[in-house]
Amino acid sequence: MFFVVGTGRCGTTSVARLLDQAPNCRCVHEWNPALIREGAEHLYGKLSEAKLSQMLRATRPETVDGKIFGESNHQLGLFIPVLRKVFPDARFVWVTRDGRDTVASMYARNWYAGNTFLLNATAWERWRLRGDGVGAMSTWQWRTLFRFERCCWHWAYVNELIASSLNAADCPWIHIRLEEFSDKAEELFDFLELERPAKMELPHSNKADGRAGYMPPNWQQWRADQAAQFVHFCGASMDKWYPHWRTEVGETWGAATDLAGAGLSLRRAAQVVASPYTGHIGPIDNLNDYVRQKGKDILPAGIQSQLRKVLPPRK
Repeated sequence: MFFVVGTGRCGTTSVARLLDQAPNCRCVHEWNPALIREGAEHLYGKLSEAKLSQMLRATRPETVDGKIFGESNHQLGLFIPVLRKVFPDARFVWVTRDGRDTVASMYARNWYAGNTFLLNATAWERWRLRGDGVGAMSTWQWRTLFRFERCCWHWAYVNELIASSLNAADCPWIHIRLEEFSDKAEELFDFLELERPAKMELPHSNKADGRAGYMPPNWQQWRADQAAQFVHFCGASMDKWYPHWRTEVGETWGAATDLAGAGLSLRRAAQVVASPYTGHIGPIDNLNDYVRQKGKDILPAGIQSQLRKVLPPRK
């Protein structure tokens, strides 16, 4: 039995589909129930370990039709210690994808777009991890984060949580970078004791593309403030798992990450100052549009002037 964990938008669906091709394996992406709400509630301290353990025992088989059972699901990374207790013989595969590409994909897929209270909001939208929910920051701090920042925070927080949980657990696990998968595939199959399929090629699953309307922006096209946000939330984690990344961005981002800090502070200050007039705190992208459209009518001239200095121009 094994579990594939990651942040989401990192390739776990593709990995699951490849592993499922092994003759002695049944690997699925998000077994039913997917534990979307339960994963978040447990991390928030609202769902006990006992109740979560009971649900896992009732819904996760160790074998299916005599085959090794595996599941890829990024919610599973939120409660690895519980999985260890319920399934002591389970193995873990931790998949990471370069934070720049993951954040770009999350952002393009409208993660943290503020749709949680809509009647048609999906469970993933309603139960996407919140920084204030896990105690990483105050509710005010979370509400004032830009949507892009929330994606950055999610990538770093979940990967750090998975790393600390696996390092503390006495269990077999392997770390696979998506970018190196072709070189690590045989090692992964050996680790999981799986028979080789006829074709060892990672399929492209759940791919974001222009036809679907959400082509991820390349990190080379990010604004200076987005580069600064990424460095702030993800820089230390990237240094550990992608140690050459700063060299790669150096020529493209240049001094933007150093200079954007001041602009970022001004921009957030303007957001906070403007909130009593707009009646809205975030997400920042919605506030930006709101201010651009209505700021002339509802904001004092001084506030308008400050906002124009720090809000990015519309492309």
